[in-house]
Amino acid sequence: APEEAPAPAPPPVGARMNGATRTAPMGVAPMGVARPDEARVRVDLAGVRAAIREHQMLNNGANPPSVESMDLRLSFPGDLNYDPTTGTVRSKTYPQY
Repeated sequence: APEEAPAPAPPPVGARMNGATRTAPMGVAPMGVARPDEARVRVDLAGVRAAIREHQMLNNGANPPSVESMDLRLSFPGDLNYDPTTGTVRSKTYPQY
């Protein structure tokens, strides 16, 4: 199988992206925002949950050891609580999801 190219690094703080300037590192709520954006957290949760299901299918039902081990690009990885025993993930900021 052909080897996949590594994902590009996120732009540095202060870089211009589509006319907007990044003011905070990835995974940190932007300046002036007290908590992570709800929509992005929901997208992160959906991506992590899909990756957990895929890992389980490929590994006889075993859960991944950590979110980091799945090598996902997440907006707010620090907002996630993952339990490798049960394979569940929740948002610290939005526990209803």
